[in-house]
Amino acid sequence: MARSSSYRLAMENPIDENDLHLTNRTRDLNADQKLELAKYMILQQEKAKYECERERTKQEVERTKQIELKMKDSTKS
Repeated sequence: MARSSSYRLAMENPIDENDLHLTNRTRDLNADQKLELAKYMILQQEKAKYECERERTKQEVERTKQIELKMKDSTKS
């Protein structure tokens, strides 16, 4: 009886309990592909952190500018 390629992949790369959250599409990935996917996901998380930090810095700069303007206005009075 011939076995399907996905069955063969599943037997060669069994999914452990830690991988149960993976979708059906990612279950057929080999170890190298899973590693690349993990690296990509980590990079996406780092990018999101960077974007958040960048936005926070922008807000702090804007707040500092507003405070400086208020101080200039108060010294002119």
